[in-house]
Amino acid sequence: VKFYADRPAFRAVVLHELAHLRNADVDKTYFSVAVGITFAIVALGPLAVSLIHYLISAGDPRGPSFVFGMTWRVLALAALVYLTLAAVLRIREVYADVRASAWDGPSGALWRALSTQRRPGGGRWRALRRVHPDPDQRRRAISETDGLFRLGFWDAFATGVTTMVAVPMLDFMLGLLLPSRLELWGSMVTALLVAPLAVGVVGLGAWRGAFVALARGEAPRGAGRLGLGLGLG
Repeated sequence: VKFYADRPAFRAVVLHELAHLRNADVDKTYFSVAVGITFAIVALGPLAVSLIHYLISAGDPRGPSFVFGMTWRVLALAALVYLTLAAVLRIREVYADVRASAWDGPSGALWRALSTQRRPGGGRWRALRRVHPDPDQRRRAISETDGLFRLGFWDAFATGVTTMVAVPMLDFMLGLLLPSRLELWGSMVTALLVAPLAVGVVGLGAWRGAFVALARGEAPRGAGRLGLGLGLG
């Protein structure tokens, strides 16, 4: 119907979908979704069963406190996984908008198509849980792309949290695989595996922020804030 009633809007929507293909979003999106589903099936399910079994059969008076401690930590990890997945899905929509706007041109209908979308209700917490970005954010990203280059404090903080979730897990696994005399090497291997995550995310974010600042003739700012966020995480 839109093809016949509003050809420019139809073209803008098709360009947005083609931009997803050009940006390789099919791979990025479904890899992220697959990781999230795998985490739920392989980690959360068996852990829930094992905690219930332990609580029933252990007979340890400290059992409830141990189960409670494990439960809130796992729920926090599950929240981190879901919020990360939702953020990936949201930002791919924004990048597709930006690429489609370059193809659509200043006289295209992409901006108008986004303007017709209804703004979802709820506060910031609900916005973090949505898999589609706010239409206002999408329109703003088309005209002001700086936000796509700058890494925020909470992005760096989440990177630090994710890093320190992985470190003890990998250290424990390598400790089981390596003999005791190589325990120090296990810790070094863990650091070498995990450090590129922190350095890659935060370092690339700082580089991109500096690139935007220099392109605008401004002094780069915010590297200290990223370091603080990473360290606190």
